[in-house]
Amino acid sequence: MALEGIPEAEQSAPGTSVMVGQEPSGDSRRNAVAQKSLVFQELLGALSTLHRRIKTKYPSRFLATSLPAALGAYRKLPITVETTTAFLKCLDQLSSPHRPPLPPRASSAEVPGASKPLSAVSLPDPEAASEARTGSNVASENEKAIIKRLLQAVLVEIIDEYLSSFQYDEDPSMRWTCRLREKLEPRRSVPGKETERVRWQKDSALRARDNLIDEFTKLSSRLGLDLAKGLRLATGQDEAPAEAPNDDKEDFEYPTSPSQVPFAISGLVQLAAASAFASDQALEAKDVSVLLLFKSSQTLSEHAIIPLPSLQDALCSILYQQLNSSSDSRLLGSSTDVDFKTLIAMLTQSFTVQQDAQTRDDTHHITTKLLHQRQSASDRIEIIKQTIRCTVEPVTGQAIALCPPYVEGALKAVGVDWLKDEILFHLGHTTRDANDTAPGLDPSALEQDSELGSLIAPEVPVLRAGSTVDPDTTTSILLSLPYYISILNLVCILFTRTSITKESDTFKSTERVLRSLEEWRRYLVEQMLVDEAVMDSASDIFALEDACGRADAVLVKARKREKTGETDSGVDKRI
Repeated sequence: MALEGIPEAEQSAPGTSVMVGQEPSGDSRRNAVAQKSLVFQELLGALSTLHRRIKTKYPSRFLATSLPAALGAYRKLPITVETTTAFLKCLDQLSSPHRPPLPPRASSAEVPGASKPLSAVSLPDPEAASEARTGSNVASENEKAIIKRLLQAVLVEIIDEYLSSFQYDEDPSMRWTCRLREKLEPRRSVPGKETERVRWQKDSALRARDNLIDEFTKLSSRLGLDLAKGLRLATGQDEAPAEAPNDDKEDFEYPTSPSQVPFAISGLVQLAAASAFASDQALEAKDVSVLLLFKSSQTLSEHAIIPLPSLQDALCSILYQQLNSSSDSRLLGSSTDVDFKTLIAMLTQSFTVQQDAQTRDDTHHITTKLLHQRQSASDRIEIIKQTIRCTVEPVTGQAIALCPPYVEGALKAVGVDWLKDEILFHLGHTTRDANDTAPGLDPSALEQDSELGSLIAPEVPVLRAGSTVDPDTTTSILLSLPYYISILNLVCILFTRTSITKESDTFKSTERVLRSLEEWRRYLVEQMLVDEAVMDSASDIFALEDACGRADAVLVKARKREKTGETDSGVDKRI
């Protein structure tokens, strides 16, 4: 926890903290760690009792010293449900305005040695009336506000630490986005496969996570934490209120106003996502800018640092709920094309390099949904082109790569698939809107936009009979197979469902691509028998073989159809 003017508690060196799920070496080590956790929980209980009995006008100064130290100790210990629950209980007790009851005391009249259970007696605070009458040892309103802010800030830090501790777990996030998808889009669930929602209800460890997160959200409400306001301030969407001038020239090492106690943006995002998930109410785009949330967690750059799965899942769940909120179309319609392209670019960088498969799938699904629901057709075309190019061009500066070179083929395939879906969406709707246009993209865009047309008909390296093939060229072709397969699938759509003729540039260029790929298909099938590296891509090679066969049949049929004047509205069901 970083507070202005307050030295942060000493942190453990990188790699020395014990992560959840890691097994300590030996019984002695295990016992020592368990003992430290128990001591930590007892100290938190003592801290919550002691601080409420301190007689001072400035209790925030004690909290500003002890809470960062407690947070530092929490980070060094194995982060478990027990230690986290103890910390939440401590914060809850510290937020109470009442002193804890006096400890029970045996009467002096009792017979020595007699056994009698001691019980706490509910007695009034003997000093409360005097302090209320004289005003002595009563904290000011500003002091109370600082204490409240300190407790809120520590709560935000704890949820960030708790969720980040699962980064090496089989489930490195809360799976909020996935569970929301199953709830809001039930038709996409695979029949017979157990859903994430059911799995989280059946698994005791996952259920314990959910229960603990519920405690976070409840305590957040009791502490009066305005998450939307906190996010707006943390992202710069709102300006922090001006502080009153301090006439005292003395430099304080403790916060003198609530605004001097910062919130961790990642913790705020995760707490906001937890609250939105629990309440089933989306954060409205007019209240919180999702673009600014992503910018605060990820930088659009050549070497982007992708958030941990827990934070990425929280960001995606907030965005997903906004996309499914029928009352809020601000994100889809009125955001500028630059902001929209930036958001898509950051999401694209995330799903191309994110290691967790479920988080990667969730991010890709949301990006796809965001693209197809964008109102401007020109924006959708630009997004598709930047995806197939694998680069985004910011307003100022050089183009930024959206993925590492080894996954360019897969990302280009995503862009082509988006284009195919847009065209199918257009062909499947006969109704027109107010501007006499159907949704999706008209296939004529391929003829009108030369860059888009060239991106679905790339120059494939020529394979000459009898010549030696450079290994680097073979590797490049293998990495690009997903891209080529997607192009061939698009070809099957274009020449069975649209009016594009064999005289068009699109027909000629895609036929050229097909002939080149057929040569490579034959070569790769032969190389599979002698080259293990090629054999590793067997599934993609067989998929290419199938796609080439279907595309060739479609082109041959298209030529015959033009000669006879027939029409064919069918499409290969395997596409």
